[in-house]
Amino acid sequence: LHRLIRRQRQMCIRDRRREANDLHIVMAEYGEPKPVWISEMGWSTGTKAIWGVDPKERPRMALQAYAILVGEGLADKFFWYNFHKKGNNPYESTYNLGLIEHQTASVTPFAAQDEYVMFTAMNKLIGLADPAEYIRRGDETMLYHFKRYDGDDVILAWAEDSAKTVGMRLGCTTLEKFDLYGNKLGTLTSRDGVFALSAEVQPVYYKGKFSSFEESDMSLSFSDGGGEAGLGEAFTFAVADAGGRELRIEADTELEVVRNQGGELTMRAPGDR
Repeated sequence: LHRLIRRQRQMCIRDRRREANDLHIVMAEYGEPKPVWISEMGWSTGTKAIWGVDPKERPRMALQAYAILVGEGLADKFFWYNFHKKGNNPYESTYNLGLIEHQTASVTPFAAQDEYVMFTAMNKLIGLADPAEYIRRGDETMLYHFKRYDGDDVILAWAEDSAKTVGMRLGCTTLEKFDLYGNKLGTLTSRDGVFALSAEVQPVYYKGKFSSFEESDMSLSFSDGGGEAGLGEAFTFAVADAGGRELRIEADTELEVVRNQGGELTMRAPGDR
C-alpha cells in the first residue's frame, strides 16, 4: 500500500484501518494471505500548504498509525516518507514530509524533527518487537502489546479525547513508563500484578515482563482534578480504594499542597507566571 495522507487526522487513521482490512478480505477470497508492506506513509507539515497537519500533532499521528497497522496485524512492514525534506517552502506540501530539515532551512539545516526523535524511541522500544495482542475499547482507548526480542514486553497506550485509567492484569510487579520520545516518566509497582495504567492523548509506553494481558477491575480509582486550574486556583486529585482502605497520597511537587487527607490531595497553582 502506498499512501500519502491529506485529510484530517482521525478520518485518516480510520481510513487506513479500513483499507488494510479490505485488502486482507480480498486476499483471503483469492488465495493465501501475503505480506503487506506500507511502502509510504506520511503527513506534510507545510504550514501554508494546501494540505498538511500541525507539526505538533504529527509525532503522535505517526506512532498511532504504526501501532494500528502493525499492532493489529494489518501490515508487516511500515515505511515513512520521507527522511529528508525536499525543500524549504512552507507553501509546498511535498517539501514538508521529511524527518530532518532541508539544507537551506532558515532554522538549523539538517535539524531533526520531533518525529525523528519519536521514531528513534519507537525503534528502541518496539521496533524489533512482535505484535502480540491489543485492546480497543469502546471509549477509543487503545492498548497494544508487543513482545520484545530480549524477553521484555511493552504496551503502547493512548486515549483519543481525554486521559483514561485502565486496570490491567499483567502478572508482574514493576513497570517502567516512557513518553513517546523515550523519556522515562517513572516506575510503577504492584503487589498483585494489577496496574492502573494511564492512557493519555499523547501515547505512552509501559515496559516490563508480563505473564498476562487482560483488563481487570481496579482496586484504586482516580479523579483527574478537573484537568485545568487557573493562576492561583486550587484543584483536587482524589484516589478511592474499592477495599475501603484509608489512603494518603505521597506528593512530590513544587506546587503548594493545601490539603492531603483521606485519599484527597488539594494543590494550588502558582499565582503568577
